[in-house]
Amino acid sequence: MVIEPLILGKSAMPYSQEELDAIQNQLQTLPWAGKIIAYDQVDSTNDLAKNLLFQGAEEGAVVLADSQTKGKGRLGRSWYSEPDTGLYFSLILKPTLDQDEIPHLTLMAAVAVVEALNQIDSQNATLKWPNDILLNNRKLGGILSEQVVDGPHPGVVIGIGLNVSQAGFPEDIAGLATSILIETGTHPARYELLINIIRNLYSYYQILLEDNVGLILSHWRQNTRMLGTPILLRHGNRTHSGIAMDLDDDGRLVVHLDSGEEIAFESGEVTLRQ
Repeated sequence: MVIEPLILGKSAMPYSQEELDAIQNQLQTLPWAGKIIAYDQVDSTNDLAKNLLFQGAEEGAVVLADSQTKGKGRLGRSWYSEPDTGLYFSLILKPTLDQDEIPHLTLMAAVAVVEALNQIDSQNATLKWPNDILLNNRKLGGILSEQVVDGPHPGVVIGIGLNVSQAGFPEDIAGLATSILIETGTHPARYELLINIIRNLYSYYQILLEDNVGLILSHWRQNTRMLGTPILLRHGNRTHSGIAMDLDDDGRLVVHLDSGEEIAFESGEVTLRQ
């Protein structure tokens, strides 16, 4: 695994050379041949990774940025990505999966991230379907998977954003977002988190390619507290109220609605009810 630090906008490197060397030393044993390309600032790591995929970047390539000016979340939302405080990166994959299996990549990435967090500092991070990382029931991070089907090199880009050392957030998200620093009073080094997450991503990706999505779903269930709890789920123009029961074999969220009906949702926006 080769690391190529590229500097855009500022003069200071987003990660020190010692940190970049540590990343390379720890990850060079992985079979992935992809490069880790470290930027100071980008519009969006996902957009840049998609461009690199179009140009033929190898599977396992990672775009890492200290900050994003147009960080992306689900449903067209922006992701707050200030410098020096968060972990923002995108991974390029070229999975040999059927089309109906592609959504499993988001669940796979969520498991890899939450377990990496809890491995480092015994955090109490949990998962909220389909793509949120929570700490003390506030949003610590998120995952955005984007499939690229046009062009000479199809694949999937998995973007990951984690709030590590932010001391506060803008007023419009202050009640929802949190960071490791806010919740614990301390925080791990970003490069250590990156190493753990990429190791986990590789391991769980191999499991998924071996057609063992059941193991991914089992680990997802072990790392969530939302099953058996009341939720609101917005799907399209409708908001449903009910109890989150389980994930089915396809990773859909099974909800027992207040009406008595039970539905498996492929997508939606979940709010935990108190």
